[in-house]
Amino acid sequence: MFLFAPGFAAIATEEPPPPAAKESAVPQEAPAPIDDPLERDKRRRALAGLAAVAGIAIVGVALVTLTILWARRLRRINRHPLPPTCVKNEYWFLQPPKPPVSEKGPDEGVSGE
Repeated sequence: MFLFAPGFAAIATEEPPPPAAKESAVPQEAPAPIDDPLERDKRRRALAGLAAVAGIAIVGVALVTLTILWARRLRRINRHPLPPTCVKNEYWFLQPPKPPVSEKGPDEGVSGE
């Protein structure tokens, strides 16, 4: 309330606002181009650093987004049950070895003819 009191007083008395200062009425000149090589180098390095930080931030946001999307996809896949599998003998290594196959073939080796 106290901050706006002068404004309320001006509205209540219907006085015109004070004229703007002459400095703000005069258009300011554009800054002169930088002729100093050290200043140009500083500005170039500052812009390069800003570009690097912006690039790191963009890549970081992209990686976080990809992680979120990939996790959502994996959760959706994991909701489905696994397909049925055939039950194999868990003790296959205890079974006796199968007889070797002869080089002549199964018909020639058995009959002996």
